[in-house]
Amino acid sequence: MKTKNIEELNRLYDAAKSADKEAVAEMRSNILLIAGDHFSKRMTESGSFRQRGNGADKTDSSYKLRITKNWLSRAQRIYVNSILSQSPGVGISARNQTELQDQKAAELTQSVWEYAKSKYKLKPLIRYLCADFTGTGEVALKIFFDPMKGELKGYEQAIDENGTPLVDEMGQPVPDDDMPVFTGEFVFERIYAHMLFRDPTCQTMGEAEWLGVEKLQSSSVLKARYKDDKDKLKYIDESNEEFVIFDSARSGYSREKDQTCVREVYYKPCHEYPKGYFYVTTKSGVLEEGELPEGKFPILWKGFDESPTKARASSFVKTARPWQAEINRASSQAALHSITLGEDKLLYQAGTKVTQGALLPGIRGLAYQGAPPTVLQGRTGEQFFPYIAMQEQEMNRALLLDFLNQDKNSNLDPFSMLFRSAEQAQAFSLYSTKFGEFLVEVCELFLCLARYYLEGDELIAAVGRAEAINIAEFKTTSPLNYSIQVDEQNDSMETKLGKQLTLNHILQYVGTNMSKEDIGKLIEQMPFGNWKEGFSDYTLDSKNVKNDFLAMERGEQPMVSENDDSKYSLKQVAKRKKERDFRLLPPQIQQLYMMYEQYHQGKMAKEAQALKAAESEFIPASGAMIACDMYVAAGDPNKAPKRVRVPYQALEWLVQTLEKQGMGMEAMEQMNQAQVAQVTQALLGQQGAPQQNQGQASPMGV
Repeated sequence: MKTKNIEELNRLYDAAKSADKEAVAEMRSNILLIAGDHFSKRMTESGSFRQRGNGADKTDSSYKLRITKNWLSRAQRIYVNSILSQSPGVGISARNQTELQDQKAAELTQSVWEYAKSKYKLKPLIRYLCADFTGTGEVALKIFFDPMKGELKGYEQAIDENGTPLVDEMGQPVPDDDMPVFTGEFVFERIYAHMLFRDPTCQTMGEAEWLGVEKLQSSSVLKARYKDDKDKLKYIDESNEEFVIFDSARSGYSREKDQTCVREVYYKPCHEYPKGYFYVTTKSGVLEEGELPEGKFPILWKGFDESPTKARASSFVKTARPWQAEINRASSQAALHSITLGEDKLLYQAGTKVTQGALLPGIRGLAYQGAPPTVLQGRTGEQFFPYIAMQEQEMNRALLLDFLNQDKNSNLDPFSMLFRSAEQAQAFSLYSTKFGEFLVEVCELFLCLARYYLEGDELIAAVGRAEAINIAEFKTTSPLNYSIQVDEQNDSMETKLGKQLTLNHILQYVGTNMSKEDIGKLIEQMPFGNWKEGFSDYTLDSKNVKNDFLAMERGEQPMVSENDDSKYSLKQVAKRKKERDFRLLPPQIQQLYMMYEQYHQGKMAKEAQALKAAESEFIPASGAMIACDMYVAAGDPNKAPKRVRVPYQALEWLVQTLEKQGMGMEAMEQMNQAQVAQVTQALLGQQGAPQQNQGQASPMGV
């Protein structure tokens, strides 16, 4: 593998900056326009008063009034709200829904992703990224693991001049206070589009062999990092200078001292670099270089509006720029007319004398001699208002904002509301789909790195202690394309409402025919009724059986209990054995399933035997005698049959026993008939087995 020297990297950097010079200038202009800085020279308050009182015939251009009506900022907020309402995040589901391991892998991966969103505060980051996507026209993000972040774990062991590790009088390692060790954290670095440069030979960003990022870093911080390397300190000193940087807060550019321009270049995995490669350089030399961790390219990019043969993308500002400029011009003219001609004027003939008249409460009088004066009303610039309104309407149509301003139907039918919302969202489906694809790529890259870097307590915190036994399922998850898929997840209010209505219909028509486990699973899927703790008893058996199956398919014996619902467990075993991939499992795993089935069959047989043993139980005979509608023959055949009279407690015991037996028979009637036969055989075997065999261990070791 041949690496590049600093001269080659500098040539690539210069070519990349030259290729995107116009595109970068447009991006910087977009940032200023959205921020409201449409004019570089601002009109001061004192200047406006001087312009208003200027008696010259011509307007002084240095005090020309310029009004900014920032419609672009409003348009960006509408775009961001519409995009985020349609694709705010991602959800992970199993590629093969019928395979248990894929289901558990997807469930664990979803837990890790939710943990990352909470720890690294990805929700506000997604809002900022969406603002970049709509405002500058491009969104870029770099994801990497920084071992120097996170909580302090301790210190490395100190060594002497000869390289021998030091220990104290107790034989314990002596820590080196200058060598701290941290847990490490992932970094989601937001990259501004005008700071990104690319391979100048590519026609699309996806075809680029490499991407680069330039950033200014404090020279003193860099020197502290490379204090032991004289060559790198020399590179930093040679690159330390005063830079002119783009600063939107100052409406243009500013100067920064004691800064070093650091350039990061990342090569994608290719024939030249099979695992990818990166360079961190100044203009004088290379500070860092090496292969990409896990061979994963760390920079993700997506464009707003893309054009053929043009690598960089453009924003909606490019479309709205002419209308915004015309709105500002007309608004400035209207304001200028209001200032110069706004006040009413009094016209009177020469020779007419106007003097102050009597002053009464609330009345100011004028006295005149001669022809009556005439009042000339001032101008407010209203002649420009229809033109400004027309420009605003045209811009809204050009930016597709008129779809959101349609008259809303007063019909409160939920399905009509869903249809209208879907129709309005269709206008922004192109951009929401693009941004959703970007979020999918972010999730995929993070999960690939998380399987490599996450360990120990942090991984348990992500998946939960209840899933600690299934961590191996996450660590050994095959590539996303084969076992799990990352889909766009729309959590907008309209989607939640539609999902809730659909689940309500399902429960209304088929809820009476569903088991409590199935009802509990549906409740967990409800966006407005997902009370997992409130209905956890409904899904407890299904979760336990799923964990047992996962343990068996890893070659482990499951942790069974006498409190398990054997009827539900046997039902799930029968379902699992009917699935097509069961015959492909190793023989030892199929044997574990057979032992698991035998255990629950034996458990049900014991329960049935306990019910049968109740028949020989002592029958209570106390209580009042109750007459029953039953007649028995008398001892004397010449006498008529007599009515049966039974003690009250005996009848109560009979009813309770029949209820128990009825529940047992009902459960067996709902089971698989083959399993019923096996339970019956087990029951008959236990009745006829010798006494010493009844105490042997069960197949699962309980």
